[in-house]
Amino acid sequence: MSVNRRCFAAACALLAGCGVGDAPSAPEGTSTTAPVEVPAPQLDDATYLYRLGLMRGHLFVGNALFEHGETMAAGTHSKHPTDELYAPMATEFAARGSAGFAAQLDAHAAAVAAGDEDEVAQRYTELLATIADNEAVVDVSPRLAAEVIVRLVAEAAEEYAIGIVDGKPANAHEYQDAYGFTQVAIQWARRA
Repeated sequence: MSVNRRCFAAACALLAGCGVGDAPSAPEGTSTTAPVEVPAPQLDDATYLYRLGLMRGHLFVGNALFEHGETMAAGTHSKHPTDELYAPMATEFAARGSAGFAAQLDAHAAAVAAGDEDEVAQRYTELLATIADNEAVVDVSPRLAAEVIVRLVAEAAEEYAIGIVDGKPANAHEYQDAYGFTQVAIQWARRA
């Protein structure tokens, strides 16, 4: 780009920032705009329930691994709901009148890290109940349930494809994720 074009582009940017070419402003003390209404967030029930299902899947497989003495793998899976899924859902929880359950997820992950079997069992049970409460705010039709199931199974298929390559185990972690998501899809199918 030539120097003249760069200067012209810079001048245009500066003028745009200064308000050159804008309509004259209203006299002081008057308003030219109506109050701005902020639209309610568009809530996608299928995505919301799917994400909760992914959380359930991670927790399910983490709990199963913990019960079988695989505490390192259990610890990784118990952190995934917070690390991978929770933050983008804050708006979803608030819009549905929920405070969410971040503290419960953290307490569960801490119990898994500490290896306290009774505490893990208690925290896991509490988390499942809280997730169920958050799911219950959605009116689930058979069609919506089917959409959640399809999404969970599709995610499981992607994870299985990483976990098993050429018929051989390639990535235990992704295979475990897939197993958890499949189990949650089965739970959804039984409810529907």
